[in-house]
Amino acid sequence: MKPIAISPGDPAGIGPEVCLKALSKNTKNLNNFILIGDIEHFRSLNDSLKLGLNFVLEKKTTYTVKVFQIPLSERVKLGMPSLKNAKYTLDVLLEASLGTLEKRYSAMITGPINKSTVSYTHLRAHETPEHRGWRGGG
Repeated sequence: MKPIAISPGDPAGIGPEVCLKALSKNTKNLNNFILIGDIEHFRSLNDSLKLGLNFVLEKKTTYTVKVFQIPLSERVKLGMPSLKNAKYTLDVLLEASLGTLEKRYSAMITGPINKSTVSYTHLRAHETPEHRGWRGGG
């Protein structure tokens, strides 16, 4: 069976914590999942929560969480969504969704995202000077 992709959501939100806690309760089934995101963020959160999980980059091992590495843009401050990490959130979702469509993953699970941060960042990335003028942003 192909692994189930886990996109934990906004790195500053509750999603990564919920994902790690769920994985820590299912250590016999860790080979069924791949966590997508920044491995150092997951390690740091795991340490602060004292969950005892081990992480490895995409290698199949027993009782270890496999991670598809996508690096954060900046260090996470829990509870403080970041415009710089909004692209990271979108990149994680893109890997999970495309990987599922391409059948590298059997399914995907997503955590909550900060929609206003992601929307603002996405709109600004695709905006031209004409769009800013039309919106009244000069």
